[in-house]
Amino acid sequence: MNLEYFAEYFADYSPLLTAIFGGFALGLFYFGSLWVTVRQLPTTQWPIQLIIGSLIGRLTIALLGFYLIIDGQWQRALLGLLGFILARFILTKSLKLPKKAKFSIQK
Repeated sequence: MNLEYFAEYFADYSPLLTAIFGGFALGLFYFGSLWVTVRQLPTTQWPIQLIIGSLIGRLTIALLGFYLIIDGQWQRALLGLLGFILARFILTKSLKLPKKAKFSIQK
């Protein structure tokens, strides 16, 4: 196997690899930001504004990122979504609330 063959082989698949890694990065950002938002809810004075602002920010960045990743090809959309879901799976397995954590709603 020579180097030219490897470079040519990689060039064919690099947009697809970029899509899956881009989707993974978007998933890390989206669900990581959601985690930070949920952790801030008990201490903030404006929980509704925090939830809505965080949702709008996360959705805007994620949709813009997917628009750039997809570039009109359904294969890239599928791989980007796969990376996004993979990031969610990894974050939900690695980030867990402590068992003593209690949340209460204050009026």
